[in-house]
Amino acid sequence: MIARSAYRAAALVGTLVILLVVASSSSAAQGPLGSVKPDPTPKTTPPSAAAPAPKAPGKLVFITPAATGPVVTVPGGTTLAAGGAIMPSTTGNDLNYSGFDKTQFSALWWGPAAALAAGGIPAGLAFDGEAEGITGADPNPINPDPGEVMSFDATATNGAALAAGIEYWSGSAFNDAAVQVCQGGNPCNPCLVSAPCPTRLVISVTDPTGATPIPLVLASGVNGIPASAGAVAPITGNFKVNLKMQMQVPATSVWTDPKTWYDALPFLMAAKDLKMRSTFDGGFWYLPASFSRVKNQQYTLSNSDGATWVEIDPTNQVVVAPGFDQIAIVGGNVDLWTAKAGYNQDIAIFVSDNGGADALLAWKESGGFAGTFSPNAAFVQGVMPVTGGHYYIFKLKWKTNKPASGATIYAGAGPLLAPNPPQVSPTRLTAKLVPSSANATTTVVQNTQYHLQSSDGANWVAIDGTNLKFTLTPTADGTAVLGANVDLWTANAGYNQDIGIFVSDNAGADTIVGWKESGGFAGTFSPNAAYLQTMFAMTAGHTYVFTLKWKTNKPASGATIYAGAGPLLAPNPAQISPTSMTALVLPGVLNAATASVANTQYHLQNSDGATFVAIDATNLKVDITPAANTSAIVSANVDLWTATAGFNQDVAIFVAVDAGAPSLAAWKESGGFAGTFSPNAAFLQTTYAMTTGHTYHFFIYWKTNKVGSSNIYAGAGPLSAPNPPQISPARLTVQLTT
Repeated sequence: MIARSAYRAAALVGTLVILLVVASSSSAAQGPLGSVKPDPTPKTTPPSAAAPAPKAPGKLVFITPAATGPVVTVPGGTTLAAGGAIMPSTTGNDLNYSGFDKTQFSALWWGPAAALAAGGIPAGLAFDGEAEGITGADPNPINPDPGEVMSFDATATNGAALAAGIEYWSGSAFNDAAVQVCQGGNPCNPCLVSAPCPTRLVISVTDPTGATPIPLVLASGVNGIPASAGAVAPITGNFKVNLKMQMQVPATSVWTDPKTWYDALPFLMAAKDLKMRSTFDGGFWYLPASFSRVKNQQYTLSNSDGATWVEIDPTNQVVVAPGFDQIAIVGGNVDLWTAKAGYNQDIAIFVSDNGGADALLAWKESGGFAGTFSPNAAFVQGVMPVTGGHYYIFKLKWKTNKPASGATIYAGAGPLLAPNPPQVSPTRLTAKLVPSSANATTTVVQNTQYHLQSSDGANWVAIDGTNLKFTLTPTADGTAVLGANVDLWTANAGYNQDIGIFVSDNAGADTIVGWKESGGFAGTFSPNAAYLQTMFAMTAGHTYVFTLKWKTNKPASGATIYAGAGPLLAPNPAQISPTSMTALVLPGVLNAATASVANTQYHLQNSDGATFVAIDATNLKVDITPAANTSAIVSANVDLWTATAGFNQDVAIFVAVDAGAPSLAAWKESGGFAGTFSPNAAFLQTTYAMTTGHTYHFFIYWKTNKVGSSNIYAGAGPLSAPNPPQISPARLTVQLTT
C-alpha cells in the first residue's frame, strides 16, 4: 500500500455503499496498443461546448411514491379462486388470491375498487332488482333508493376493526313489490318503502387459511389511492377476502343475512322478473419495482473543504416505500469533471431511513489529477436491505477529495451541439427493489485498498480471493446480471488497469465472463469510478463461483496499480471507497433482461461533434416487443478512448419506436483531454417506458464532443496470451422492470 500521506497529497477520497453511477475521465492506458504517448497539449474549452450557467436547485417537496391502480391483475399475474356462497348468505362469499410475483412490484394493496379502468361496480345491495347508480336506471323510478349504493362507514371501521382486518360499507334498501314470493319467516316483507332496512357490507381480509387477519389501513393514508376506496389491505403474499352482505330488520339491532328474507329467487313487480342483487368490485394498487430521478442540468461546487458532503440537487432524490422486506440496488450515474487540475471529484449515495439522519451508503472517486474539462461517465452502486413499512430517501452528494480553495468541480457535460437539443448530460439516481429471498440478489463489498505490483499484463489475479467472490446455485434456469464497481488507479503513469469477472462452473476452471479497461496513461493517483456489467446464463443444479480479478494492460515490472480510493477525511470515518461485485438473478422464463454484446474494436474518424452515429446498428441493438405496458432500465457499457488528445467521446442510447427514426434517450461524455490511449470503462444508465402493441429498438450511438480531425475508439485490448485475443466487450442491456 502506498504511503497514506502521499495518497492524500494526490487527492483521493471517498466512501459510500449503494447504487450510483459516476463518470471518470481517462487518464492513461493502452487501447489496442500499449506504447507510452507524450502528454497532450492542455485544452482550454469546456467539455462539449460553453456550459450554461448552473441553476440553483429547487425546493424539495417530500412525497412518497404514488401507487398505480386500481387494476384487476397486478404485474406478473394474479390467480383468483372464488368460493363459499353468495354475498347475502350467512357465510358470505370468499375470494382467494394467489400467484403473485414479488419481483414485479415493491408494494401492493387490495381494496374496494369501484374506479376500475374496465368499469368498476360500487358495493351495493338491492331487494327489488337493480341498485341505483350501479348498472343503469332503477326498475322502479317512482320510488328510487339511493341507499342501495353503499358508502364507506368510517365510524364502524374504527381502529379495532382495521387491526382485525375488517372494514364496513353501509347503505339501505327496501322492497316495494306488490306481489311477492315470500322467502323466510314473518313478516314476509320487512323492508317497506316507508321503513327501509339498514344494509352493510362486511369485508374481512385474512391469510389463506382465514385464521390470521391482515390489518388494514385507510386508503386516504396511501399516496395514489383515493379516499373513496375506504380501507385497503397491504399485501405481502397469498390472501383471502370474505364479502358478507347484511341487513337489519326494523325495530331490531341484529344484523342478519338478506338471503333469509329475500332469496335470489324471482318475485313479481310490474310484470317484470326481478331479483335481489348484490354488487362489489375489488382491485389492486401497486408500486413499481424500480424508481428513478434524472436532471439534465449542469451543477457546480466551488471551494469544497474536501470533507463535507453536499447534496447535488435536493429535488433529484429517489424515495422508496417498500411494502415488504426487500433488497435495494441503488445506482448513481453522472459526468464528473474539474476546471482546475489536481482535484478529484468524490460522488456518494446517502440514505435516510424514516426521516432519520443521512447515512453514507456507497461512494466513488473520479480523477482530476492530470486532466481538466475531461468528464468521467462515473457510476456508483450500493446494495442494502430495506424493511417493509419504512420509507427511504436516497440522495446524491459530492465533494472534492481534498480542500479545494479557489477550485470548481462540475457534474454534467455539454450542452450538445445543434441539431441536437442543447441538453446537458443527465445526472441520474436509480433504485431497483428485489425480493430478499435467497439468491435473488447477492453482493460482496470490501472497503479495503488493494494493490497489484509488477503484473505481467497477461495473467488475471483475484483482487481478494476470499472476500470478493460468491457462489450461486440456482434451483431453476436463469440469468445472472453481474456488476463490478471499483475505483481503479495507478501510481505509475502508462499502465492501464484491467478488471474482469470470472466464473467457475461445477468446480471447473475459471473462465472470463466480461472485462473492462481503465486508463492510466497520463494520470497517476486519478481514480476511475469504473463499472463493469455483464450477464451469464445459469443452469439449475449447477454451482457457480464468481470471482473479481484484475491485471495491467501490459507488462508492468516495478509498477503498482490500486483498487479503492481514500481514505475519507474527518469527520467522515476513515473509509476506503468500496469495491463491490453484485449479481441480480432473473428467472430465465421471464426474459426480463436482454443484451447485445460485441467484442469488436470500433473506430470513428473526424466526427463533426454534432451528429450521433450508431456504433454498430446490427450487433449492438436490442429489440423489445412488450406483452404488457412496462418500463425498462437500459444501460450501455463500453471502453471509450481517443488517439487524438483533446477530443472527448460522447456515448448515447437511442430508441426507435416501430419503424420510426431513432431518438436520443440519454447520453454521457468520456474525457480525452489529458490522456490518449486511456480507455474509460464508461457506463450510461437510463429508464424508458414502453407500451404494449409497439416494438422498441435500442441502439448505442457515439460522436466526439466537438468538430475536428480526430480518431476515437470503442473497445480496449486485445488481451495478451494465454487469454483469447479478445477486445473488451461493448454491451447494451435492457432490463424489464415488470
